[in-house]
Amino acid sequence: MNSDETWKNKIYTLLGFAAKSGVLLSGTFSIKRAMKEDCLELLLFSEECSEKTIASFLYRSDIDHLILGPSERMSKTAGVKNRHVFAIKKGKLAENMIKEISRR
Repeated sequence: MNSDETWKNKIYTLLGFAAKSGVLLSGTFSIKRAMKEDCLELLLFSEECSEKTIASFLYRSDIDHLILGPSERMSKTAGVKNRHVFAIKKGKLAENMIKEISRR
């Protein structure tokens, strides 16, 4: 397993923790509503997302983001089906994910 795969596996593990702890949002409507409430710290996009879709979420430059991998794997890890956009609410888990992302 190379270092990029190891790094991605760590992010997927943290994504699963976020889902289980209730700080993970998925789907356009939920995430855009939470963005208006200013309670998000990290956006995660599947690699299938179009540039237009990603741009529609990145009007807020204060939210970190990452294009992670296939939506099938992201959705399975999060315990949902067929989602392409995920968000992590503000808190320690989001901070730890951002630290891990910055190590890449």
